[in-house]
Amino acid sequence: MNRHVQKLILWVGLTLLLAAAVHWGVVLAMPYVVGIRLRSMAEPNLLVHAARPSAVFNPIRRSSPDLIYSACSYDLSDGPLHITAPVAGAYTSVSCFALNTDNFYVKNDQQVEKAFDIVLVGPGIREPEAPGSDIVRSPTTTGGILFRYFVGDGRCEREIETVRREIQVVRLEEDD
Repeated sequence: MNRHVQKLILWVGLTLLLAAAVHWGVVLAMPYVVGIRLRSMAEPNLLVHAARPSAVFNPIRRSSPDLIYSACSYDLSDGPLHITAPVAGAYTSVSCFALNTDNFYVKNDQQVEKAFDIVLVGPGIREPEAPGSDIVRSPTTTGGILFRYFVGDGRCEREIETVRREIQVVRLEEDD
């Protein structure tokens, strides 16, 4: 094999190795970048109510135009959070995501009676006494919570707006 062919094989091999390293770096880092972006949208533990998605406004990647979203980044470094959210007349769900966007909790309206009642606890923290609440342990101190309400053709949009304004994300008090 002549020297030029050996050099070409070496360059192709190094290029493929570099491309694979960059690819895996992006794949491993992207969930954390998305998590950090979520945290930058609003103050931690502050709920944001998004407008209904449309072709012009799409706050959440690949969001459904049949759903209205409320979201909150959370920070559990000062203690657990108590999350309550009423169920609307149609599909309603709550999902919790770790900082790397792993979904570690999801529940919908078929699994609760009138409202979601969740106590979100950080890693390594003792579970509080909270009778009647779902105790949910987050694998990370920070992450995000996503609330989804089905709005369909929009006839019940006003009712859902009223209901989702009742969502609360508050620091769990010792006597809760």
